[in-house]
Amino acid sequence: MNTKSITIAILTHNRSYMVSRAIRSALQQINDDFEMQVVVVDDCSEDETAKVLKKFGSKIEYIRNDTNLGVGSSSNIALRTAKSDYFVRLDSDDYFGSLFCATALNLLTSNPEISLFTCNYLEVDEDEIPQRVVSLQNWNEMCNFGAGMVFRTQKLLEMGGYKEGLRYGEDLDLHLRLGNNPGSRYHFPVPLYRRKIHSTNLSSEPSDKSTREEIMRHVETI
Repeated sequence: MNTKSITIAILTHNRSYMVSRAIRSALQQINDDFEMQVVVVDDCSEDETAKVLKKFGSKIEYIRNDTNLGVGSSSNIALRTAKSDYFVRLDSDDYFGSLFCATALNLLTSNPEISLFTCNYLEVDEDEIPQRVVSLQNWNEMCNFGAGMVFRTQKLLEMGGYKEGLRYGEDLDLHLRLGNNPGSRYHFPVPLYRRKIHSTNLSSEPSDKSTREEIMRHVETI
């Protein structure tokens, strides 16, 4: 296994009008010395997603779920498909800056004690016009965001991956299981990830808020 290899997992559902931007940002990473695997998990979309994804041919590994499984289960499908040392999720409505992977991999391969790479993200509107930079330096802020974070693949597998069946809050659940160990995370305070803000963001769903509250209540009772 190459010591500089990364799997980019893109999960999508009914976002045929957005997912191409995410995939292109993965394929166009500035790359001088690492291997890249792009896995796209289509969670049983009912729009033109399959048609859009097929245009990328062998540049991506395309997996289509026969039924809608949700983010937790779809994340695990991508994780089990990973053939690399490092794993990152890219939301299908977001995109990477061109140096995202190179920056993360250089830091992780040079610092074996680090198991998680995070960076700031730039919020953009539907026309990709920058709105504000959001810092994920604070652990509590980080817990509510799961994409754009580079993990060691083996670490995720040892933890059992993402929680199956969770449609919301799988990022919070994962971070709580990882624990707040500042020595094992490197935060790069530069916005290398672009988060698109629009009316169909999953984080705007009422179910997302209620699931996160339930996860926290469970933690508080342990």
